[in-house]
Amino acid sequence: MKNRLGIKPKDVDAFAVNWDPKLFPWKLRFIHALLSIYILRGVYDIPLLNESDYYSYYVTLLTHILSGDYLTFARSLVRHVILSLGEEAPSDIRVIPVRHHLAHAASAYYFSGFSSAAVLSVDGSGEYESTVIWKVRDGNFEPILSMYSSYGSLGMLYEWTTHGLGLGRLEGPGKGMGLAPYGERSKYYDRLREFVKVDPEGDEPYAILVNGKKVKTKNWDKWGSIYTYVAENVIGGKSLNWNPRGELSKDAANVAWAVQRVTEEAMLATAKWARDHTGEDKVALAGGVALNAKANMEIHYSRIFNEMFIFPAANDAGGPIGAAAYVYEHVLGAR
Repeated sequence: MKNRLGIKPKDVDAFAVNWDPKLFPWKLRFIHALLSIYILRGVYDIPLLNESDYYSYYVTLLTHILSGDYLTFARSLVRHVILSLGEEAPSDIRVIPVRHHLAHAASAYYFSGFSSAAVLSVDGSGEYESTVIWKVRDGNFEPILSMYSSYGSLGMLYEWTTHGLGLGRLEGPGKGMGLAPYGERSKYYDRLREFVKVDPEGDEPYAILVNGKKVKTKNWDKWGSIYTYVAENVIGGKSLNWNPRGELSKDAANVAWAVQRVTEEAMLATAKWARDHTGEDKVALAGGVALNAKANMEIHYSRIFNEMFIFPAANDAGGPIGAAAYVYEHVLGAR
C-alpha cells in the first residue's frame, strides 16, 4: 500500500479481523490463550508491548483472552509488525472483530456487484456456525438461517471423510474433488445418506445426524468426534487400506464420489431454501465449501437463481477482505 497508494501504516484507520472472539466457547478461548502465549514466547524474544515483566504481561494476556477480549493481543501484534518494518505505528491501533460468517458474507456481497442478493456462507466452522444464509439489501445483512457446526458442517464432513482416505486434512477436500469423478454410486453413498438428511422444504435444508438425531451444541471439542464417527461408519473403519500414492483404489474413488455427491445435494437444497426464504433472484457464495467448483456448477445449472457470484478467495484466506469491506462501510461510514 505504501508503494502503490502512498498509504503508510500510521494512516490506517482500523484493522478488521474475520473472527469475533467473544463468540468462542470458553474452552476454545483457553486453547487460544495458550497458543498465543506460545507464539509470543517462541517467535519474539521480548514482549510485544515492551514490558519488562514477562509474568505480569502473560497473566494479563491470559485474562483478556479468557474473557473473550483478544484485542490486547491483536493490537500488540499489529504494533510489533509495523515497528519491525521500520514504520511509524498509529497512536491508536483500532482492531475491530467481525463475526466469521458475516466476514464471509461481506466478501461475497460487496464484490458481487449486486445491490441485493441471497448470500450463502458455507464452511467448516466459524465461531460456532458452519452455514449461514443471509438476505442482503443495500449493504444491510439480515441472517435468515444459522446452522451449528455440530450438525451442519459440510466442510468438516468432507474433510474428515477424505482424511480417512489418507488425503490429509486441509488439503484433503481438494484432492477428494479430483478423485470423485473416478468413482460411482456404491454402498458408501448409501451409508453416508443415512447420516445426511436433505430437505429443501424443511425448517433447514439439510442436517448431519448421529443416531438419527441432530446434535446442537457450541461445544467445539464434540464436533471432531461427531464427524469422525460419521466418516468411520461410512468408510468402514478409521481409514481405508489404500496408499494414495499407489494404484487407484475403486473403494477410495467411490467414497470420494459419495461425499462429493452428498455435498452437491446439500448445497442444491441450501440454494433452493435460500431462494424460497429470501425471495432474491441473485446469489453470492463464500466460505470454504464455496471452493467446491462442481457443487457451484450444480447450483448454476439448476437455474434456481438468475445470477450467481462466488468470491474467488472463498475460504478463510478471503475472510479478512470481507471483514475490511464490512468495517469500511458499517463502522467507518464509507461506501
